[in-house]
Amino acid sequence: EIIQNFAKNDPRIKFIQNSTNRGVCESINSLKDKIQGKYVSFLAADDILDPAYFYEMMSLAKQFPDSGLLLSDTIVINQNNRGSTSYYKNIPTASFAQEIKPHQMIKLKQQGNCFLWGCSCILKTDLFIKYNGYCSSLADLSDWYLNFCIASQHPVAYLPKFLSSYRFSYNTLSANCKRDRKKRKKAFQTFLDLLDQDKRIKHFFIKAVLLQIIVKENPTLLFKRKYFYVFFYTLFFAVKNKSKKILRDFFIHKTHFSTHNSDC
Repeated sequence: EIIQNFAKNDPRIKFIQNSTNRGVCESINSLKDKIQGKYVSFLAADDILDPAYFYEMMSLAKQFPDSGLLLSDTIVINQNNRGSTSYYKNIPTASFAQEIKPHQMIKLKQQGNCFLWGCSCILKTDLFIKYNGYCSSLADLSDWYLNFCIASQHPVAYLPKFLSSYRFSYNTLSANCKRDRKKRKKAFQTFLDLLDQDKRIKHFFIKAVLLQIIVKENPTLLFKRKYFYVFFYTLFFAVKNKSKKILRDFFIHKTHFSTHNSDC
């Protein structure tokens, strides 16, 4: 009734109600042909957006028009609206708006950064449709997977400001899915099946975060031939990146030493 009253007085608000409860994913996907804007944002009923959220994010969109996803930082709160702002900053050292390219996103994920919480993201509508919206079989991973599919192929515009709050409580969809082992197992298998459908996206996940996910969800998969290579693939890139850093530091030190000697 509250939403309906607002809709009566503001033509920008469209109130759409399902005759039966179709679930989060199906309800969101049913809006594909109804979205009129260039960008789309989704918010759970118990999450919170800062009053300046849309103004700040649309200003970010103007600054980085080629980005497929707009991202801000997230505060995780409990049922009493209390939380910490120190843990869920996507790039801990960031102090200004910037664009994150897919190859940069890979490195950030390898370092354990860039969370892409659903409430902190705004998507380009055409990409939301292109990547088929939310997959209901992924359960609580549906928004996470879609966000990273976009981030794997398109730049992400990032604003290091805490503009959204994700409410974590015992009865959230995410918490319920984590307790339901059968549903969680099905969602994880769906995730692996979806990766097999797109080599580019799969390659991104392998380099960025797939090993960590397998270890967390089902480490026994690493002993199967199909996923055995993931460990060595991740190890290869880790050694490669470490070697690059060692060589870079060596040449920087050598150049500095040579310059110092020439000055003497």
